[in-house]
Amino acid sequence: PEAQIANMGIQSGFHHRGIRFPSIAARDELIEAVRQADIVGFNTIVESACALTERVFSAYDIEPMLIFEANIRRVIMFSQKEKFMAMLQGRKVLLIGSLAPIMKSKLEWKYRRKYQCDIVGAISIHEYEEIARVKDEIQHYEFDLCLLAAGVNAVILASYIAQSCGKVAFDMGSGLTSLMTGEIVMDQWLAYIIGLDKLFKM
Repeated sequence: PEAQIANMGIQSGFHHRGIRFPSIAARDELIEAVRQADIVGFNTIVESACALTERVFSAYDIEPMLIFEANIRRVIMFSQKEKFMAMLQGRKVLLIGSLAPIMKSKLEWKYRRKYQCDIVGAISIHEYEEIARVKDEIQHYEFDLCLLAAGVNAVILASYIAQSCGKVAFDMGSGLTSLMTGEIVMDQWLAYIIGLDKLFKM
């Protein structure tokens, strides 16, 4: 089902995956990116999803240093608002994703006034094939923290930013939309299987 969604080519939003299957090159880059990541997020609550991820880790001999429940990215700016905003306080922030330019225009004035947070740039990306161009654009910015939402491409770019630029990169997924709109991005998994109450307690 995920491959079918990805191959539909949706360019932004909840069903944006930024990849077409099969893509061996993307797979190989993703494996290396996960190996290099300091913290890896995946669905730890739903047993079948967790088991699938662990099978992939086993197949590719991946042992993350730290893991977290990936779905908290959708609520962390609400459930842990003080900590989240402290992370942004006084930082130079780069945004990467299909909605990054829109998010910058909506939030830069507010964040500068409230948190002394300077959104220094917004790089748009929709597809895996754009990664080389995005890596080049990243080099033009001076930043402390990068927030990403670009499907699997965000995982690849986050590790690149940490390794090559020595900066913190946080793949926020749909949480970046939550941050922009002030509303949690919901779906059936979150509403009926995982439950918001579980995420807000994490």
